[in-house]
Amino acid sequence: MRLLLLSGPGAGALQTYYVDFVYMALREADGSVSGVLVHGVDVTERTRANLLALGQRGALELAVANAPLEDVLDVLARTAEEYAGGTVLAGIQSAGAGDSLRHAAAPSLPQGLREELDALGMAPLGAAGGTAAWRAEAVESAAIATDPLWARCRAAALEAGVRASRALPILSPAGAVLGAFSGTTARVPPGTRATTRPWRCWRTRRPS
Repeated sequence: MRLLLLSGPGAGALQTYYVDFVYMALREADGSVSGVLVHGVDVTERTRANLLALGQRGALELAVANAPLEDVLDVLARTAEEYAGGTVLAGIQSAGAGDSLRHAAAPSLPQGLREELDALGMAPLGAAGGTAAWRAEAVESAAIATDPLWARCRAAALEAGVRASRALPILSPAGAVLGAFSGTTARVPPGTRATTRPWRCWRTRRPS
């Protein structure tokens, strides 16, 4: 069962959890039912891992079938959002001429913010993806409202309701920047960092 719960005391954002429930009737000596015992097991990590595997398999099948690159990246972005329990808006930008970046997939990112991020391109103050691509390293912003990396599109980000972000570059085997993968969240729970898993870079592989 999929549940939306607060992640802790004082946390304003709902988090998605997956729980398996077992129900057992409690009976009296005469056989009558006096109550129900409910036992729940948190299977969130296992369920998300299964969803991630399904999404990756779907993207691979599209790639093998020579589907358009945008379709493959859209599946990957949606898989990342589902894996995060719906709390992250994922975006994949591809590098173009010069220092340009363009969103090839961003299924849940508001169009206005998407356009402003694309306009930044690769830059020292390029918000999430633009900065990660510029530095060729992972970038975190725990508070978009005050982080200088978001100065050029802060208003659009806050209007869209995003409060934190993290991004990593997409690198070729030779180290060339091919684009950036980013995720923005509505709110970072008190006492935690924006990043819950280590991010370094996303490298493509040479065909085997």
